[in-house]
Amino acid sequence: MPKQRIAEVIELKWKELLKPVSLSVLSGSLVSIFPALGPAQSAAIATRLFGKGSSYAYLVLLGGINTVSMLMGLITMYTIGKARNGSIEAVHEMLQNVSASHVFALLAASMVAGCISVFLTLLSARFFAAFVSRINYRLLCLAVICAVAAMVLLFSGITGIVVLLTATAIGLLPIIKGVGRSNAMGCLIVPVIIYYLV
Repeated sequence: MPKQRIAEVIELKWKELLKPVSLSVLSGSLVSIFPALGPAQSAAIATRLFGKGSSYAYLVLLGGINTVSMLMGLITMYTIGKARNGSIEAVHEMLQNVSASHVFALLAASMVAGCISVFLTLLSARFFAAFVSRINYRLLCLAVICAVAAMVLLFSGITGIVVLLTATAIGLLPIIKGVGRSNAMGCLIVPVIIYYLV
């Protein structure tokens, strides 16, 4: 892990924001329409068609896609009664019958949480950047693998482990073949689209 540099000023002009913000609105809307399509795939499509731009602009694009996708997910849940991601599905299960007042309350909560998270992220990023280069990355990866495997075994049993091993094998294929990992999303997108068509 390379040593991190803490920048005092974010070098991004207002004119440079127009492109990533516009693309994030368009791409985030597509994510909410097409099932199993995630922000990473949406960002990859947007950058392939319109260029990546600066690193800061790309971060704005990714953050915007996630935000728009979540807001559109709330609207989709209210209009057609279907959740497009896990967190929206959890909200849908808790509320059961979603009304307009629920949507407005959730949107307001999202705005407040978004404003607070900006400051928390800037503060926590400085804290983690100071020592992240000293972390044993290999040991961290092994710990995450063991934790995920333990949770899958606990919640889903042997069947979950079989699914986990299958998914791991699919995830390793793009790395072995030297292609983009986002291509593996086809294993989710195609079955989910067929499920919603039937």
